Amino acid sequence: MARGDQLGRQWRIIQIDVEVAGTREIQYWVLGWAAQAEILKPAVLREEVLAEARAMARLYETGMMVNETMAEYEFGR
Repeated sequence: MARGDQLGRQWRIIQIDVEVAGTREIQYWVLGWAAQAEILKPAVLREEVLAEARAMARLYETGMMVNETMAEYEFGR
């Protein structure tokens, strides 16, 4: 099954079934595709990637890592 975007390009849907001990490596792989990939399930993996994407957005919007405080940022890490 393929969907299209507003420019009429066709998207390909690929289903990958794997057994893994954890999801971290899959998160990195999917994030490497940036906005070109979407996790549909399992929900826990989708939520983990969403949290990482939000952390990345905060970094680019504010210049601050998630664990930094404003004081560390303003006064030179």
